Amino acid sequence: MKITARKAIIGIIALVVIAALLAGCTSKSTARGWAGVTKIDNTLVFTTIAGKIYSVDSATGATLGSPVQLTVTSSGGFLSCGSSTSPISVYSSPIVSQDLVIFPGYNTGRIYAYPLVDGKLSSARRWAFPQDTSLNSNIVGGLALDTGKIYFSTANGMVYALDAATGAEVWSPRNLNEQIWSAPAVSGNTIYITTFGKKLHALSTTDGSEKWSFETKGAMSASPIVDNGIVYVGDYDRHIYAVDANTGKELWIFPGSNSDTEIPKNWFWTAPIISGSDVFASCLDGKVYIVDKTTGKFINSVDVQNAIAAAPALVNGTLVVATIDLQNTKSKVFAIDTTNFASRQLTSFNEGIDARVFVDGNSIYIHTTSDNFYSINIQSGATQKISLTSS
Repeated sequence: MKITARKAIIGIIALVVIAALLAGCTSKSTARGWAGVTKIDNTLVFTTIAGKIYSVDSATGATLGSPVQLTVTSSGGFLSCGSSTSPISVYSSPIVSQDLVIFPGYNTGRIYAYPLVDGKLSSARRWAFPQDTSLNSNIVGGLALDTGKIYFSTANGMVYALDAATGAEVWSPRNLNEQIWSAPAVSGNTIYITTFGKKLHALSTTDGSEKWSFETKGAMSASPIVDNGIVYVGDYDRHIYAVDANTGKELWIFPGSNSDTEIPKNWFWTAPIISGSDVFASCLDGKVYIVDKTTGKFINSVDVQNAIAAAPALVNGTLVVATIDLQNTKSKVFAIDTTNFASRQLTSFNEGIDARVFVDGNSIYIHTTSDNFYSINIQSGATQKISLTSS
C-alpha cells in the first residue's frame, strides 16, 4: 500500500514539475495546464493545455469565434534555449466577474482579464496584473471572487487583492513566507488560505492583516471551504480538520485516532464538499470519506478504487467524482448519491483527469490530460466529445 500511495504522489507532483521546466525554455514545449470549464451567461469557456481559450455556446455546443491564445515571450530558462514564445499555462479554472473572464497564468505570474462581447471571448484584453511585468513566482492555485474583488496567492507565499473590474491592487500584498498552491476561500470579511507550512491562515479582506493561524499535522495544497462559521480543510497527513472560522480553534479532526473505523491512506488533494449535515472528502487513496460536519464522526466511505485528483462537483444531491489511475492514462467518472451513498459509474476514458469537474444543468464537463473536452449526461452517462473548431 505504501508503494501504491508513493506512486500516486509522484505522478501528480510530476505534472507540476514538468510544467515548471517547460515554462522556462523552448517554444516547442507545451505548457501543461489543467484548468477546468467555466460559464458566463450562455457561454462555456474552455481552457486548453496549450493556453488557448475557447468560448462555446452552452445550448448548441458550437464554438463561438476564434480562440484567444495566451503566450509569453521569454529569454529562456536554465536550459539556455534563447528567446522564444511559448503558451501560458493555466492551472486553475477561470473565474467570471460581470462581463470579464479572468485567468491566472502559472508560468508568467500574472492575472489576465478578457471581456465577453456578444457571447464571444474577445482577444482585446481588458487588463493584466501586473501590467508590464511579472510577480516573479508561479500561480498554482485559483482565484477567489467576492464583492467585486479578486483574491489569490503566488507559490512563494504572497497574497494579493485586486479590483476585478480594473485589476488595480486593493491593498499591499501580504507575505505569509510559506509556499502556497491553493486558492483562497472568502467568507464575510475574512480570507482563508492553506499553505505548505502546515498552516491555515485567516486574513482580513480590508487590508490583508492576519486574524489568526491554525497549525495542522501536514502540508496543504487543497483549498479550504467555509460553511456556517466553520472552515473545513484536508491535508497531506491524511486528516480532515474543522476549525472555528472566527477564532481559529480546532473543533474536530478526522480521523481522531489511529483506532478509528477507517484510516485514510493517502493525501487529501482536493477541497472537501458539504452536503446537508455531511462532509464529503475525496482522497488520493481512491475513497470518498463521509463524516458528520458537526462532530467529525465517521459515517461511511465510497470506494472508487483510483486516485481522486480532480475537484468533484455537487449537483442536486449528487456528488460527481472523477478518478485517475497511477499511470495518468485512464479515468472513470462516478455519481454518488449523498443521501444513501450509492455510487454508479457514468463513464470511463483512456485519458486521465486532473481538472475540476464542472456541472451545468444536467451536463458534466470534463477536461482530460490528453487535452480533450467531454460532456456527460448526469442521468444516463451518455458521453460526447466536444469539437473545438473555430467558426
